[in-house]
Amino acid sequence: MSKARFGPVLVTNKQDYKLTQGHLKAKNQIIEGFAISKAYNQQGLPVSLHEGQGVVNFRMYSQGYKALLEGWSKHFALGSQVTKKSTLTFVFLWLFWFTYNSFSDNFFN
Repeated sequence: MSKARFGPVLVTNKQDYKLTQGHLKAKNQIIEGFAISKAYNQQGLPVSLHEGQGVVNFRMYSQGYKALLEGWSKHFALGSQVTKKSTLTFVFLWLFWFTYNSFSDNFFN
């Protein structure tokens, strides 16, 4: 199983970026981070995921809820293809529970 990484911020050095062809490998891909991490794996380069809290700040989906839904939909659709069914079921149930509780607290009480 190969490692796939994602995120709004990717950090690498120039040599590895050129070796893997960086964003050229992701040119026609829906999720760039997956394609770039695959290129790093193919070259035997390490790939890791780190939380950037306190180091990097950004705002995703500043265009509103439509952009959020589109972004989540494409990631969820592609991610579900490579995720174990048991894990996917758990994530789906958690998202449903979270969404239901968010709306029920605001609209039904």
